[in-house]
Amino acid sequence: MSDSSLTSLLKKIASVKRPIRYLGGEWNSIAKDPSKVKCRLLLAFPDTYEIGMSHLGLRILYLLINSHPDLACERVFSPWIDMEKEMRCRDIPLYSLETRRPASEFDIIGFSLQYEMNYTNLLNLLDLAGIPLRSDQRGKEHPLIIAGGPVALNPEPLAEFIDLFVIGDGEEVLLELIDRYQALRSSSLARDKLLKELSQIEGVYVPSLYSTRREAATDFITVLTDDKNHSVVRKRILWDLEKFPYPDAPIVPFCGIVHDRLSIEIARGCGQGCRFCQAGTTYLPVRERSPESIIATIMRGLKSTGYDEVSLCSLSPGDYSQLHFLICSLMETLEKENVALSISSLRPPDLTPTIAHQIKRVRKTGFTIAPEAGSHRLREVINKAFSEEEIIASARQAFQEGWQTLKLYFMIGLPTETEEDLREIVELAQKILSASGLARSGSNKINLSVSSFIPKPHTPFQWLPMERMDALSQKQLQLKRMLSPLPVRFKWHNPRLSFLEGVFARGDRSLGKSLLKAWQKGCRFDGWTDQLRFDLWMEAFQETDISPESFLYKKIPTESPLPWDHIQSGVPKSLLVKELRLALEGMPSEGCGSRKCSWCHLCPPELIAREKPSLKEEEPTSPVKPPTPSLRFYYRCAYQKKGELRYLSHLDLMRAISRGFRRAGIPLCYTQGFHPLPLISFGPALAVGVESEEEFLDFISPRWIEPPQLIEKLNHNLPPGLRFLKAVALRRKPLPLSQIINIAHYSVLLDKLLEKEKQSYHQQLISEFLSLDEVLVERSKGAKRRRLNIRPYIHNIYLEEEKGVLHLELKLDKGGSARPQEVLQALYNGKGKELPIVRVSLSCLKEGNYLSPFQVAEGEL
Repeated sequence: MSDSSLTSLLKKIASVKRPIRYLGGEWNSIAKDPSKVKCRLLLAFPDTYEIGMSHLGLRILYLLINSHPDLACERVFSPWIDMEKEMRCRDIPLYSLETRRPASEFDIIGFSLQYEMNYTNLLNLLDLAGIPLRSDQRGKEHPLIIAGGPVALNPEPLAEFIDLFVIGDGEEVLLELIDRYQALRSSSLARDKLLKELSQIEGVYVPSLYSTRREAATDFITVLTDDKNHSVVRKRILWDLEKFPYPDAPIVPFCGIVHDRLSIEIARGCGQGCRFCQAGTTYLPVRERSPESIIATIMRGLKSTGYDEVSLCSLSPGDYSQLHFLICSLMETLEKENVALSISSLRPPDLTPTIAHQIKRVRKTGFTIAPEAGSHRLREVINKAFSEEEIIASARQAFQEGWQTLKLYFMIGLPTETEEDLREIVELAQKILSASGLARSGSNKINLSVSSFIPKPHTPFQWLPMERMDALSQKQLQLKRMLSPLPVRFKWHNPRLSFLEGVFARGDRSLGKSLLKAWQKGCRFDGWTDQLRFDLWMEAFQETDISPESFLYKKIPTESPLPWDHIQSGVPKSLLVKELRLALEGMPSEGCGSRKCSWCHLCPPELIAREKPSLKEEEPTSPVKPPTPSLRFYYRCAYQKKGELRYLSHLDLMRAISRGFRRAGIPLCYTQGFHPLPLISFGPALAVGVESEEEFLDFISPRWIEPPQLIEKLNHNLPPGLRFLKAVALRRKPLPLSQIINIAHYSVLLDKLLEKEKQSYHQQLISEFLSLDEVLVERSKGAKRRRLNIRPYIHNIYLEEEKGVLHLELKLDKGGSARPQEVLQALYNGKGKELPIVRVSLSCLKEGNYLSPFQVAEGEL
């Protein structure tokens, strides 16, 4: 990739959606000199930046690998449709965010497999990188292509595209893999020999080393194993989570992401034994981090990131043995810093008065309850057998503590489900509304979501058929109709998405050709409803002679070999068969969450014998917010936004600066109420792609800070491109910037246009333009378009001939404004789209005089 081609892309990047996600340079990102490391690994997430950067596993592995001085780890995510188009038009290969190095120049590319519907994105990333899609087409000059994650426990649909799979916890196996790879690549081993050597590592599966056969009873293609060179692959387990310290300086994205907070894994694994849940077996056994290490990590993480929310994460946070102690200890500090606490999810019995009281001490983060089934009978079938009374009591507790929104998650199409079970979903929602006093309340809400059951590998239900798409659609319509009289927001999952997910979840190697064909037809981002091309998928299956229904709609004999039998999750197949029998009998069972741990025999005796402390629940106290500080100090600041940070949106900018204040340790005053916000007031929004020499903000602090010290602290805690220039302490509350600033000054370098036209041409053009009474432009918002006259918002335009710089003075009015890009295109009849625009200053035009916001503030004293 040439520097000129990348520069060309960056000039065009303002036209794509959320360009900042393609530029890197985030706070805490690590860019090492490639010449000073021995091995370079690229973590590739086959979905958008916003989803990938929310994934805990990626954050853990990124900092773990980069903690080794000889290793470099960088990141790449799937570019959105518009960005892919720009990259292909300009022959820009896939590049890393940290050093913008082409992906093909890395030693190892590691894909995170979290969702079956990302498989076409994986192929697309390989193609954008210029790397052959099939493993057998790659040579020594190509990176090693590896993949891991929960859906890797059935790797067969991707077998022909991936060199090797990492099965299980990645921390230990990945470091061992990199170490062995470094030792082997210096030799003259052929690629197939290299892969054979790497397959000796526990938890590594190399598909090309295994033969397959088609099973007569099921028509599945299964993988043959023996006791020598082609043995079963056992999941790698990290028995002690404390062996690798949890990352306390995660990357802080510029743009908002799905989980935009400091997320901390408090435990791994789930002992509940839900029979539909693949994660329940994938992440066994249950292991916990100590509360001391969690608290220490959170305190360091808040200081290094500037986040204002912490999330305690695990598959079942309520099972954490010291949850109450942890929450109470954390909130003593978090409340003082105005940092909110959230919990990823809670089972109904786990929402105690203590937890509710503690969480709301700062602000009320969301609460989710997942009954999964409406009836107690069906909950016993799926082994999620808490009572209806517990569900209602949990919801009542949340609403009584002041929560206004509650999320309820259910599944349809579960084994043995009846019409009565569907009706009981609606009845349960009604009972929650009535018990919580919400039947006639408009302020509180229930969001009820329904997904479709998919029989996943390594679960007791893996042998059962999935319900057909038309039946699932009918059930969704039935629920929608029954819920319509209630104050409930109903969401459902596209049955076509569930169908495809199920096909690849239970698929075999034969699906590889269908996957390739679908990608060639243009399938991308299949997990996004608005991007799914189900028609193209059906064409791909037909053209590759695959019947997708054959993977889903038949019951499989429990004695029949399965496409994923060569991958061992650690839970014996005999136990899954037993759980299936109990499910069909409507019998619940105790998972490994019980003290009598005899469920799966996965854990060694010493782990079972380890006693978990039994802690007395603290008495809930009525949290009292600290009194609002009586002292308030007002400041007005000027700052710059330059370089690549010109691609920050206004919301991104506000987020970046607010977090910079937190990292700098500058205390802020906060609003009161349900969702306290820092009292920072920003000046007029700046368009994406426009640099600025001078922007303004006001803030209020409960503590006096010398302006020079303030500037120094902030600039030390902001990324390159954001720089504070001046701060002034004010004696009293100033007028809001929105009431003061009414003129924005822009400069535009006309070097390219001046080469083609004489300066007199520009002067005449400007004169004629300013004489117009009307300048119409078209603006669009979503599907809506409207025409607007921007001439009233153009105060002046003039040319600085010696420098070849055009100056725009545009009015800022509550009724509207003119965008500099609109003015340029109107002035030059569509030309000048890529001319560099700089906002030079913001002013208050008063009685013919241009006043700085600093001057106005001083004049108010």
